[in-house]
Amino acid sequence: MSETSKLRKSRINLTYYRTPDALWRRRRRLIAAALVLSVGWFIAAPHWGRGRGDGVRFLRPSSLASKGAVARVHATWDANCEACHLPFAPVVGSRWSPTLTSDTAASNAKCQTCHAGPAHFTGQDTKDKAAGKNLLACAECHRDHRGSDASLISMDETSCTSCHRDLSRYADLKIAAKSVTRFSANENEHPAFTPPAGVPGPDSGMVKFNHARHLTAGIRLDPKSDPFTFADLEERDRIRYGWKPGRDREAIQLRCETCHRLDRATPPTGTTLAVTAPRNTGDSMLPVSYENDCRACHPITFDAKAGNRTLPHGLKVPQMIEQLTEFYEAQAVKDDPAILRRPVPPRPIPGRSQTGNSARMDSIVSDRTLAALKRLFSSAIDETKRREQGIPLGRGGCVECHEVSLSTKPLVDLKAAEGLSIKPTVVRAIWFEGAKFDHAAHRALDCASCHAGAETSKDQSKLLLPGPADCVSCHAPATTDAQGHTRGGAGTSCVECHRYHEADQPAHGIGAASRKGTAQMSVEQFLEARPGLPR
Repeated sequence: MSETSKLRKSRINLTYYRTPDALWRRRRRLIAAALVLSVGWFIAAPHWGRGRGDGVRFLRPSSLASKGAVARVHATWDANCEACHLPFAPVVGSRWSPTLTSDTAASNAKCQTCHAGPAHFTGQDTKDKAAGKNLLACAECHRDHRGSDASLISMDETSCTSCHRDLSRYADLKIAAKSVTRFSANENEHPAFTPPAGVPGPDSGMVKFNHARHLTAGIRLDPKSDPFTFADLEERDRIRYGWKPGRDREAIQLRCETCHRLDRATPPTGTTLAVTAPRNTGDSMLPVSYENDCRACHPITFDAKAGNRTLPHGLKVPQMIEQLTEFYEAQAVKDDPAILRRPVPPRPIPGRSQTGNSARMDSIVSDRTLAALKRLFSSAIDETKRREQGIPLGRGGCVECHEVSLSTKPLVDLKAAEGLSIKPTVVRAIWFEGAKFDHAAHRALDCASCHAGAETSKDQSKLLLPGPADCVSCHAPATTDAQGHTRGGAGTSCVECHRYHEADQPAHGIGAASRKGTAQMSVEQFLEARPGLPR
């Protein structure tokens, strides 16, 4: 007979689910034990690993939240999250998950303990606040936990173009373009290279220079003229320009690197550079200077009878007059030693002229000094004025390279000559101040491949600077033509050429004072990420 519901009701306790059975009791005990062990482990685990040798190592709770190994420069604190992170404080402000706060200032302060991050440009804080925009967090661009060999400074160009594709809110800033989307030769995507402020086009250096003449063998434009040979140089300068025994009468052949040298390059064999740069990175060229690059071929001689005697470079006209006067006074004494044996009156009589011999010597010295000045400044004066003022013809001296402000008075005496002055020169070491360029990394390229036209350029005011079209041959996405030739492939990220921090400060490297962290620590404090008191 089948079991009825009444019989089943009498057999089964309908409140069985309210009465704990053995399985339920065991489950409750296991849950309670797991909670106790978990809390105890989180409390005790940080202390288990301290002071232990190479034996058993225990996991620390912090390792459970790690996104991966940190960069090698931060490897010392790989197991010490507190060195960079604060509890419940985000390191970036653009994360997708919601947080209690989006203020990353506290996390930024952690980064700046060791290495400060100056503003992107002067006044950035004020302008961003006015535009209702929060400052970017350090970790927004410097992304860690991507492996020990990952770079903290190399980043995708979208990190920059996300803001630079629309710069309309910074209309008052002097910026080259209102929109930059990527690096290319198209000015709608990237602006053309712009020289520094005050240099709209031509070189304003006020130095005369003919590249074509200097790059011609023998430094001559007329094939019929006599070449400039090693014999025309002083012996101390010959080795630098490639001289070897038996080549005294050989024409000198200058190259770009003869005058343009990297700031970390070894000085030419047998020479010592008179001027060095304050940096030694190899990024830039040493500024061209008279002592290093011009003196050997352009000594400042002033008198054929004076032999190799020269004037120092950089003197003002009154200083030149003083040194020339001293030289010719010494020459006058050498020519007539009896001058030193003549008695000198104990007290000159007021109103009475000098003796004949003294007046004659002064006149000779003044005439010779004035003649030397006319030779140094002769070719700056047109032929009519030369004839009016009795200035000899010919080129040379200061006006070979410099522009001269002429005196309004005829050069008939030294007083009138003091009105001459050389226009100040501006020789730039860095032309694109808003970017960086490593010449050493491009040393395999011929100079003319980027600075085209040097062999034919005769106009000193023409800038022989490259443009984006020269760079995109390499710095563009890789492509292959029908012949199988590959073009491009080199990096195109913005940070390849641009700095972020203090972008408007030229040649401001990582050693700048503004990059110094906010705290100075002992070695022990540094390893434990415990900043001391700021100094």
